Amino acid sequence: MNNLFIVSFLISLSASLILYGCSKGSSSAPAGVPSSSISSVSDLPGATSPVQSGYGGDEYTSAKKAEALDMIIKLATTGKVLKDVGYSDVTGATTPSRAACEALNMLKETYQNAVTPDKIKCYIGAIMDNAADAGLTTAINTSGSAYNYFTIAENGGSGKVKFKIVKSAGLVTEFEMFECMDMTAPTVQQGYIRTTISGTAVNMVVKHIGSFTAGVNTNTFKNDFSVSGVISGKDFVSKQLTSIFWNQGNWSGNANTGYGKVVIDEYSNSFKLNAFQHFEGTGSWSCQSGTCGYANYQSNTIFGIVQLLNSSPGNMASIAAGDGSIKANLITRNKSAQGSTPTTAEAEACTTSGGSCWAQNETITEAWNGDTLDRQTFDANSFGYTEVNATTPSLTQSSPTIAFGASETWDCSTISAEDTEAGAAFQTVTIGGTDTVVGAALAACDTKYGLNQGSHMNCWQLDRGNN
Repeated sequence: MNNLFIVSFLISLSASLILYGCSKGSSSAPAGVPSSSISSVSDLPGATSPVQSGYGGDEYTSAKKAEALDMIIKLATTGKVLKDVGYSDVTGATTPSRAACEALNMLKETYQNAVTPDKIKCYIGAIMDNAADAGLTTAINTSGSAYNYFTIAENGGSGKVKFKIVKSAGLVTEFEMFECMDMTAPTVQQGYIRTTISGTAVNMVVKHIGSFTAGVNTNTFKNDFSVSGVISGKDFVSKQLTSIFWNQGNWSGNANTGYGKVVIDEYSNSFKLNAFQHFEGTGSWSCQSGTCGYANYQSNTIFGIVQLLNSSPGNMASIAAGDGSIKANLITRNKSAQGSTPTTAEAEACTTSGGSCWAQNETITEAWNGDTLDRQTFDANSFGYTEVNATTPSLTQSSPTIAFGASETWDCSTISAEDTEAGAAFQTVTIGGTDTVVGAALAACDTKYGLNQGSHMNCWQLDRGNN
């Protein structure tokens, strides 16, 4: 079993993209008046909860598919499961699709981060449902009058969490949590989550700031992520994910920095993607003359529609991407040198290919087969054709400043005077193996929200022929 709480917030955002903004056309009851049927933390809708409504447009309806049998044939049947797909799947196609590569990058990296708050919520729910087995001796406060404070003990280490559950008329209207679960730095806050439900409107804010070291490799990451949607009962009828990210790392002597923004409108049958991503880095490799260096500079603006497949809706271990199409403005500039390492500024100055420079500055519109990842002709039979054909990618994002706000900050140790007066105190939660009731429940959360991290796919290499 994974290190549950600990590992869940230590997600590398290496070249990561992520989520959410404001939902469109949401209608809600007056503030504070719940119209959901959510009575427990376990029932709270999350970033990865499925959406019941399909994407509109004639080309996605059963009637249209029945009229165009060739379209049914072209629709992917299994697609590529996000937790498993990698660069070798793309390069293994007969005619590898750059568009599919970029879309899979965005989806995989976005949903890797989307599972974090949902997994944490699942853990809290499992502990509440198995309080005695987890070692809790005091009932968890669900009135919202005080925060709950946990010391999480696992594998000889410990971390801290502080969370609050607010109910109105027996229904959950707010869940808020602060976490300090990096066992190597247990006094440093890494995460903040807040979910609110007002009428039918659901809003979630997630911030994650952290770093890790593995031998000589280091990575620092920051993510400001939000979800907004409309629910009916316990189910989403619309949902939008927005992520603003920044990361910086050094892997095997290769330094890189990335930032960007991804917005995903999720439907029961498709993803709508809007993204801006910027990456730059330097590194070296062994060549005939000894050591050669390179610098790389990329800025991509992307819009696309991708078929969503999931054999078990709500289980992130089985969510997959199928057929799709995107329109993208791609800028990539690469400079190499013998005996030295160029700067990213030198790479950015490579506006044309030739000599030690390779440059790409073009707009592509491309469709693909979701089962094979082969390029397909972009035409009226392409999945998402109508909107992709009519849309010019335009999302932008400057290098962001991401930090916990004053109300999002905790020092990982202090119990407020108000909470002390209300009787709050740290309780120790002991996480055992899967042979314990709570351990098995937490492992089930890992399974449900399991997405392998994998590596960012350098899709630009396809156009350079390095596949």
